Amino acid sequence: MKANNSFQIIGHVGRDAEHTIHEKGNRASFSVAVDASYGSGEQRVEKANWFNVTAWKNQADFAGKHVKKGAKVQINGYLNTRKYTPAGAEKEITVIELVAQEITMLKWATQPTEAVEA
Repeated sequence: MKANNSFQIIGHVGRDAEHTIHEKGNRASFSVAVDASYGSGEQRVEKANWFNVTAWKNQADFAGKHVKKGAKVQINGYLNTRKYTPAGAEKEITVIELVAQEITMLKWATQPTEAVEA
């Protein structure tokens, strides 16, 4: 059976997208909080699960312009694992991120002044 790496989240943007240009192309990164709860009655626990999101190329351009803190978004993409060693550190860090293939704005942080297409 063929494996499928497909992931979808709906949540609120935790920080404005940071848009940068790299040798591999345009890149934007931001975080999204997804509400979660378990239990019931007085035992009910509410929390947020945070996801690091990375977008490339056209999706990065869109995110850099329109993905702002507080906006509600739907992200469709796939999970990616990467490793790096921070400057001055001895240990390698493993990061799991959601690579956005499609970004849908469900509620804007501020209303856009132009027509927008992702």
